[in-house]
Amino acid sequence: MSFSFLPTYFALWALVLFQTLIIIGLLRELAEIRRLAEDGRLPQRLPLGAQAASLRGSDLRTGTTFDTSLLSGRELVVLFLSPGCRLCWRLADGTRKLPAEPSLSRIAVCHGSAGECAAFVETLAGDVPVLLDPSGAMSARYGVRSTPVAFVLDPEGRVRASGSPRHAGELAELIRQARESVIPEEERAPARA
Repeated sequence: MSFSFLPTYFALWALVLFQTLIIIGLLRELAEIRRLAEDGRLPQRLPLGAQAASLRGSDLRTGTTFDTSLLSGRELVVLFLSPGCRLCWRLADGTRKLPAEPSLSRIAVCHGSAGECAAFVETLAGDVPVLLDPSGAMSARYGVRSTPVAFVLDPEGRVRASGSPRHAGELAELIRQARESVIPEEERAPARA
């Protein structure tokens, strides 16, 4: 081996060592996540049939107080979005393609600051209020860890469907599935406090 290649040789070994340390760290994190999931301490999305928590806040569009508990008796689509999510912007823009229905209300919950979420007001359909969730507390009540996520709630406020739609077509399909689903009484999740 030539001495001129010695620095390159050491640099390659340093890179291999660095990558090995990264892999070891990722495996440790994965083991911790697996342990939390097995212990049941990892937050999960609200299951089908669960009573959804009501969401209350100031609508970024109008400034008025908005409370989902006042929408009882209507279906509700809740979109969880965040400004750093490309798919969230695509889904938000797609809400303009879905016609407003008299029996269906829609709401968006944006995880971010007022400045970051203000652009969603222009992107979403005009009938969709935007609630701020800077701390992530609203998202946590629904078990949302990443975005976009959509929940379809029945008129009693129970989860009929949830998913991560990437565009208006997938959101429309999620709503259709929710309307066709029947959750037997014995399979309904207990109400959450």
